[in-house]
Amino acid sequence: MASATFSMRMNADVRSALEAEAKRRDRSAAYIASEAIESYLSMQAGKRESLMAAIKEADAGIFVSGEAVEK
Repeated sequence: MASATFSMRMNADVRSALEAEAKRRDRSAAYIASEAIESYLSMQAGKRESLMAAIKEADAGIFVSGEAVEK
């Protein structure tokens, strides 16, 4: 996959923690940040898919019964 440059501002404490993690893992801070962003986006996509599936079920009238909720 091709890479592109992206710059951003962050809290100084977050930057220090990022650089420390990069040093521990013998990687660049950019690599660690990119890895974290990819993980975040993947988790968000999964949440969005789950939400859309739940909305589709609700639109189709599929709900959990009151009895099941109370258990």
